Amino acid sequence: MKHDPSFDAVLDTCLDHVLRDGRSVEWCLQQYPEDVSELEPLLRLALAGRASLDPVPSAAAKARARLALRAALQRRGLRRRRWTAWQGLLAALLAQRPWVPRWAMGVVASLAVVVLGGTGVVAASSNSMPDAALYPVKRAVENVRLALAFDRDGRAQLHSSYALRRVKEMAFAARRGDLRRLQGLTTDAEHHLQQVESSVLGLAEAPERPASLDEAELRRLQLLRTLETLAERQRAQELAWQEALREAPAPAQEALRRARQTTEQRYLAMRLVLERLMALEGARPSP
Repeated sequence: MKHDPSFDAVLDTCLDHVLRDGRSVEWCLQQYPEDVSELEPLLRLALAGRASLDPVPSAAAKARARLALRAALQRRGLRRRRWTAWQGLLAALLAQRPWVPRWAMGVVASLAVVVLGGTGVVAASSNSMPDAALYPVKRAVENVRLALAFDRDGRAQLHSSYALRRVKEMAFAARRGDLRRLQGLTTDAEHHLQQVESSVLGLAEAPERPASLDEAELRRLQLLRTLETLAERQRAQELAWQEALREAPAPAQEALRRARQTTEQRYLAMRLVLERLMALEGARPSP
């Protein structure tokens, strides 16, 4: 894929239509049928992260996103027929799982370009902060992984990891005095912790009497592993909170302290539940 200034102009126009004016990707593709093979993956990837973008993307932001995305495609030599085949395959996969949210269809399809092209975009986005061009990709990848996590423990692990990411991003927003973004990230972190909490409470729904000693031992190991993971995440979050409070300007300090207190309370409640369940398992008579 060679650099084409005329295509850059087309992409800029379509990004405006999709991200600012609310036009569909399909509408844009109809306007530029000769560029469909290059436009479609880029527009779907941009749309997947629209919730994390500013309402009106700046020219600089669009340029950074365009260069990063096109570079990833160029490195891997993505071809249209491969994109179409994988898009159809992923769509069929999600169609077999009606519980998957509707938005996941578009997000997974958009990230097929990442799957086909290797992990360059994903790796580049994993540590990006909210003002980075690839930050929407980071959030889109998170949503896809959650949508495709088919077991409760796996989803809880992801939610716990993403809650820690949000705390680090809150520190970033606080240092810049971006209180609006700080509030949004706080809400996101609370959502992830709520999902972890729901998973922990779900562990209490085990049968009163395990069918075998093996099942009882597996359950005890699961509880112990979950408790250890929570303790590890809590320690990591505490370090992130300390760094955030140390570097944040005065106007953001109070918001960070409130968010920290909420996080600590949730972790304490979850650990108490797990410790109680482990005590009950230890007192439960053998089958």
